[in-house]
Amino acid sequence: MFQVPIPIPHLVVAFGIVALVAQSGVMARMLASIGLLSEPSQFPVMVFDRAGVAIQMVYLWKEVPFIGLVVLAVLKSVGPEYEELAQTLGANRWQRFRYVLLPLIMPAILSTSIIVFAFVFASYEIPLLLGVRFPTTLPVWAFQLYQDPDLSLRPPAMAVSIILTVISIILLVTYRRLARYAMK
Repeated sequence: MFQVPIPIPHLVVAFGIVALVAQSGVMARMLASIGLLSEPSQFPVMVFDRAGVAIQMVYLWKEVPFIGLVVLAVLKSVGPEYEELAQTLGANRWQRFRYVLLPLIMPAILSTSIIVFAFVFASYEIPLLLGVRFPTTLPVWAFQLYQDPDLSLRPPAMAVSIILTVISIILLVTYRRLARYAMK
């Protein structure tokens, strides 16, 4: 079940989140119809808000299954032997998780988290569609500067894009080092 969000495009998920949690969305209308709200406009603002709740919902729904899939693959490759050994030595569930499973899956969690962060950090579509207009994210700002008809705004757009690229490369190098560490 957790793999269902993986093939669904981010823009489709964004549309679904808007249809679900906007003030005119399904949840607001449903709560108003059962009497918990007097009208749908009383539903809390979750789309185009400064906290970016809808943006976070899209990325959580899309990226957590990716991390879970990689962690599951690591757990399957490790097998149950380590956990069974810890159990025979008297470790309870929490100790087995903390001292056996967590160190085994931590490289996978860290590396996939870096990949997801690099993707989300440089992504502009979802913040552009669901975020506030000011302040905006760096990728959205670069996109808006580049699309502006005033050609004098192209160099700042390129500078922001280069900054995003450098940060992404740093994250890639960090990921590669973590991957090498995980192989040892």
